[in-house]
Amino acid sequence: MPQKASYPQQEKKLRKLEKENAHLKKLYEAATAIESNFSSDAVLESIAVQMAKALDAAGCTVELWHPEKNQIEVMIDYSRFYPDEVEEVGNIYDLAEFPVTLQVLQNQQIKQIQVDDPTADAAEVALMQEMEVFSLMMVPMITQNRVIGLIEIYEEEEARNYTPDEIQLAQSLACQGAITLENFQLYKNARAEIEKRRKIELMLQESKGLFDSFMDHLPALAFMKDMQGRYIYVNQGYKALYGLAVILGGIAFYISDRVAAEEERERLEKKLQRSQRMETLCLLAGGGGA
Repeated sequence: MPQKASYPQQEKKLRKLEKENAHLKKLYEAATAIESNFSSDAVLESIAVQMAKALDAAGCTVELWHPEKNQIEVMIDYSRFYPDEVEEVGNIYDLAEFPVTLQVLQNQQIKQIQVDDPTADAAEVALMQEMEVFSLMMVPMITQNRVIGLIEIYEEEEARNYTPDEIQLAQSLACQGAITLENFQLYKNARAEIEKRRKIELMLQESKGLFDSFMDHLPALAFMKDMQGRYIYVNQGYKALYGLAVILGGIAFYISDRVAAEEERERLEKKLQRSQRMETLCLLAGGGGA
C-alpha cells in the first residue's frame, strides 16, 4: 500500500504550490497590464514598468534591435526610484562594441553580469559603471523564433543574482511583451492600410462625382453598355429622352438642326449655281445679238 506523505513533505509541496501561484499571479497581472495598451510607446513603457515591478528590480530598459545596422536602440528607461519619470531615451549603440549583447540577441539566451565580476566583458562593465549599475540581466524579446529587442533589468544599490524562478518570470514577460508589441505593429499596419484604402475610396467617389456632373451637363446623350448589351451608365439627357431609370458605349448628339442647316446650305449652293448659269447664258445671248 502507498504510504501517506509526511507532514514536512506536505508542507514542502504546499510552499512550492504557493510559490508557483505567486509566480503565475505576477505573470498574469503583468501580462494583462502590457496587453491593455494601444500605442507603441505605451506598450514599451508597460513592459519596462511591469518587468521591474514583477522582479522587484531597481529599473528596466527596453531596447529594439536593428540587425541590418548592427545596432540596438534604447527606447524606454524606467526606474522604480523615480516612477513618474519614464524616459524615452533613444540612445543608439553599435553592437560591434558590445559583443556580449550581440551574443545574447543572436543566441536568444539570458545573460547576467555583475559589475565586480573580473571575467565580465570590459565594455559592458564600463557602461554599467557609467550608469552606476551593480548588476544587470539581459533578456531577449523573442517572438516566433525572431528576436525583436532586449530587456535589461538592473540594480543600482547592490549586486544581485536572480533565481531560476525570477529568470523564468523575466523570460515569460519578455515573450509576452514581444508578442504584444508585434501584434500592435500588425494592428498599426492594418489601420494604415484601411486608412489608405479609405482615402482611395474617397478619391474615387470624388472622381465619379465629377464624371457624373460633367456627363450630365453635356449637350449630348451619353451611355455605356457591357458586353451583353446591358446599360451600365446613362447620363441625365439619355434618361430624360428615353425614360431609362436603370443602368463600351457611346455618345449621341442632337443633329437635327445641323442636318437642316446642311440641307439649306446645299439648296442655296444649287440655287446660286443655277443663277450663275442663267447669268452666263444671258451674257452669251447678249453678245450674239450685237
